[in-house]
Amino acid sequence: MSKLEGSGGARLITLMRQFGRNVDSTTHIAVVTSVDPFAIRIEGDPDDIEMDSLVIMQSILPHERKVDINGAEALLTFKEGYIKPGDYVWVLETNEGQKYHVIDKVVV
Repeated sequence: MSKLEGSGGARLITLMRQFGRNVDSTTHIAVVTSVDPFAIRIEGDPDDIEMDSLVIMQSILPHERKVDINGAEALLTFKEGYIKPGDYVWVLETNEGQKYHVIDKVVV
């Protein structure tokens, strides 16, 4: 590959034209239809996407994290209520719709 010329934006556009887009993945905004068990529905689709097809980031669901505060270990608990039915989430579809990665809550 030769040296790219122009501004940062121009170089980025040149690379995008050279390599194209990733046809193996697509992003969507989906609505949460259930939290337990977790399920989502992509707009226009008649069916829910359930746990067996989902990969969910830890920040979406209740979880705990150990943190260090001034040398002392503390446990932070992120409780239920962050995500609820009717909320929107950002989803990455991969493997031709075989897996959906729920990335984060979308605030609209």
